[in-house]
Amino acid sequence: MIDLQKTYRGTVQKLVFQGKGLVRLDNFVIFVPDVLPGEEIEFHLIEKKKSYGIGVVDQIVTAHPLRRKPVCPYFGRCGGCALQHAPYSEQLKFKTEWVEDALTHSLKDTLELKVAGADQEWSYRQRIVLHFEKDENLKIGYIARDNTTLLDITECPIFSEKPIPLFADLKNYLSQCEGRVSGSATVVKAENKYLLHIFFNEGKAAIPQLFDSWLGVTVKERGSIKEAGEQFYCTDYMGLKTKISASVFLQNYPEMASKLYRDVIGALDDKPTLDLYCGTGVLSLLVAKKAARVVGIEVSENSVRLAQENKRANGIENCDFFAGFVEEKLAKIQEKEGAKNWIINPPRQGLSQKVRELILSFLPEKIIYISCMPQTLGRDLVELQKKYKVVGSNMYDMFPQTTHVETMITLHRR
Repeated sequence: MIDLQKTYRGTVQKLVFQGKGLVRLDNFVIFVPDVLPGEEIEFHLIEKKKSYGIGVVDQIVTAHPLRRKPVCPYFGRCGGCALQHAPYSEQLKFKTEWVEDALTHSLKDTLELKVAGADQEWSYRQRIVLHFEKDENLKIGYIARDNTTLLDITECPIFSEKPIPLFADLKNYLSQCEGRVSGSATVVKAENKYLLHIFFNEGKAAIPQLFDSWLGVTVKERGSIKEAGEQFYCTDYMGLKTKISASVFLQNYPEMASKLYRDVIGALDDKPTLDLYCGTGVLSLLVAKKAARVVGIEVSENSVRLAQENKRANGIENCDFFAGFVEEKLAKIQEKEGAKNWIINPPRQGLSQKVRELILSFLPEKIIYISCMPQTLGRDLVELQKKYKVVGSNMYDMFPQTTHVETMITLHRR
């Protein structure tokens, strides 16, 4: 009988996806965070389910020989990083195992997974989303591991190893708002300055102002938008003139994204291509330099507007973008375009049943499936392999210190 009041001792057998250590008490599985394989630990349970339990470490009895001290003072409380206590080489091994495990259970054929590790493990993030709330006290930070508490922070080493005025400046601005406020602030690096998009869930926003480190800020509350400074930052990315904004989704690690994009381009030929869930269209526009024609579909209208601007800025004429749900737009667009190649980059939940049915109905010659969630990728591949053969698998670590990982699968029609 498992007792929530009792302290147990056990050995960590391995790390599973999400970075938790697997420990067995007889035949009962317990998941414990902040441990490493082979470590002997003392722990207690905080939650017991029918088939597994959740534990918390009380003491590391025998530590992994490569265990290191986490850099971030919030590690263990923040809901973001889960692997800072492991050297980066070990982190890469864990992620490789997780992706290989997901693919092993779904692929009909055995393939070598090509792994691209990160060039830097700190200060790599281009974009973060901070949450804030102010009543009697003002807090700015990330959601804690309990998925409820707001953790007040003053630094984030995966965004910047050096102290930056961002957090203090944001608190300064929010302190000028009257009464209770809550919301989120998306922050994007623009060289030595920042673009901010501040969204208020409740409360009244103060008039935005520019601090020395802010290139531009947009403040959005119900019924109004207030702006100060520049709202876009222009940069050259892989030879492409691109505008970036804090109001739309961006790849968090541009250098690693470029490795992925080069592999995507290399896996495609010059035939017409669809780019599903295309975001701001950066990959679409890069592929358009090789393909006869590219059409992107994206649900975010703001992202599509930015994609159209980037298209015009680069003088690319063989690429178009459409705003809407893939489920609603795909059939009509494909019937017109007859694209032979499809790039698919869905959110974490993977492909809906409707999209999987459309793929197996239209049967494009090649599919490049880009995934940030190995489990849903594996689920989708089981169905796609009815008509497709997987000919390539690549992994890219765009998220050091976290358990997230990006995977690219190349499929050819059978």
